Amino acid sequence: MYVYKIINCLNQKSYIGITNNIEERFQYHQTRFDKESKKEYREKPLYKAFRKYGIENFKFLILYKGLTLQE
Repeated sequence: MYVYKIINCLNQKSYIGITNNIEERFQYHQTRFDKESKKEYREKPLYKAFRKYGIENFKFLILYKGLTLQE
């Protein structure tokens, strides 16, 4: 398991997530934020922030890797 953080470089707000596949998850976030046809993508605060500030103003960081779900 990976624990990751997405940081808004303009206002320092952040999002923390967990995943088994970090590359796939980052790709998911980067490609879903502009898909406004689905309510799921329009309403989530992270995707709203991507559209408002521009995805280029966010950093994707790995905080921990190799953890179990319990950890």
